[in-house]
Amino acid sequence: MEDRLHLGAEEAAEIAKRAPFFMALKEFQDSSRSIFHMPGNLGGRTYSEEFARGYASLDTTELRPTGNVLTSEGPVALAEAAYNKLSGAGQTMFITQGSTTGIYAALATACKPGEKLYLPRTVHFSIIRAAALLDLELAFLPLQEADLALPIVDQANSLHLLEKACNPKVLLCSPDYYGRCLDIEKFAEVCHDRSGLLIVDEAHGAHLAAGFDFLPKSSLRQGADIVVSSLHKTLPALTGAAVLQLNERITAEFNEAARQALKLFHSTSPSFPIAASSDWARAYLELGEERLKRLLEAIEYLRENLPDNFSLYEAPLDLDPLHLLICFDSYVRPATVENCLGQKRIYAEMFGLNNFLCLLSVATEPDSLKLLAAELAKIELDNDQELAGLETALKSAYLCEPQIEISVREALLVRAKEARLLPLKELVGRVSMDIVAPYPPGLALLYPGQLIKKEHIQLIEDLLAAGFELSGVLDGKVKALVD
Repeated sequence: MEDRLHLGAEEAAEIAKRAPFFMALKEFQDSSRSIFHMPGNLGGRTYSEEFARGYASLDTTELRPTGNVLTSEGPVALAEAAYNKLSGAGQTMFITQGSTTGIYAALATACKPGEKLYLPRTVHFSIIRAAALLDLELAFLPLQEADLALPIVDQANSLHLLEKACNPKVLLCSPDYYGRCLDIEKFAEVCHDRSGLLIVDEAHGAHLAAGFDFLPKSSLRQGADIVVSSLHKTLPALTGAAVLQLNERITAEFNEAARQALKLFHSTSPSFPIAASSDWARAYLELGEERLKRLLEAIEYLRENLPDNFSLYEAPLDLDPLHLLICFDSYVRPATVENCLGQKRIYAEMFGLNNFLCLLSVATEPDSLKLLAAELAKIELDNDQELAGLETALKSAYLCEPQIEISVREALLVRAKEARLLPLKELVGRVSMDIVAPYPPGLALLYPGQLIKKEHIQLIEDLLAAGFELSGVLDGKVKALVD
């Protein structure tokens, strides 16, 4: 008898014909395409043939030889210890449902129901939903205008605000979607001086754990207490791979609480292949210093060989080099450049009005950047100056602190049955009952519980007309509180 029985080729082909999602993914996984978006495993190219072909064979459950992903037993404990050694963490916990689950667990560990959470308004919308579930009061940190549509945290005024707080619980995002990094060390010092805790959503910075001196310093090494990283964004891990990490400073006090919180939000059926890919990604990163240096050389090649109307973004803050924001001197609809590159099977993470984001993996092939430079030279862009006004409106919306009429918990949970989908023209003066956000990057223009104003409606209409995808808008309607 054979050790393993596999589906016959004809039967497998017949089943595949009846599985449209499976077939769409299979057909899209063409090795000739250039990948400048998550996940960082580049469609499985970063794995050994055995791993790539044997994915399903790695799927198992909690057994003595395999260990337990959620309780740190057996080989899982060894993998976590290896991650601790690389990153300097006091404790690492694997997550197979994405960093959103880690954010929920981190906030549940650090905050009590009804407690105030300090954060910039430009956080990922998963954090807003976590605040609703955990009954947290949102206190917004000051922002300052930047040279992009997305503002940055006003560090000086935010630190001044926190210096007056007692036992503050603070959540920051660093790097942000554009790769801009905050001075986490200063925030950590203030939080600790005031007996508080600093949580960092480092979803876009898992590669910083290696501590290479040519990369920005990781949040954990700057003193953050709890850090959540999404491994699949820049490391060769499967989608859903993430880690929650505790600083050595608080591990003894919070380790068990964090474990319990993670069990509360995580499925009791964690994916062993995803967890195994996290272990693989850490080992890949450990051995990847020279590989990354070659990639940085390719980035410099790209910078020097971009056409005259394109340039790489230079940030006023420390900038992560794996976030390549390519700017151009014209305003165009996001689909314009996306379609031009898509015809050459080049796919980027996000497209804006006058830029697009290439999110690189530590495994990105340097030659792919040479191809990108060559293809950009063939693109001619017509300037639509009216779209410049849309960028200005977007900046203004993000800089303005939301006028919250009811809490996010009331809007999303307690009074959810009082919400109705209403046409945009009927929304002015009502209270939003959902998150409205361009996606990507998933940063709320309208918060649940926020008063909707005329300028919000105009901005939503203009964004839709320009071709942006807006989460929270369904067939031109948004959920609002109905009296």
